[in-house]
Amino acid sequence: MEQGTVGLEFLITSEGRPRRVTVAKSSGFPLLDGAAVAAITNACFKPFEKDGKFVEQATALNFEWRLE
Repeated sequence: MEQGTVGLEFLITSEGRPRRVTVAKSSGFPLLDGAAVAAITNACFKPFEKDGKFVEQATALNFEWRLE
């Protein structure tokens, strides 16, 4: 059974869409890494705001796969 944490880095566009999603830290399992990238690629985020305007911003997060 595979489990682990995938570290992702990506940009959030001014429209709240993720772009250039990359694996910064692998879980050690390509299937989990790919599933994390796919999940984030299909997500929608609240865009960052600067001086009253939405802007593109680089961000990172950990996506954890855990069996309980």
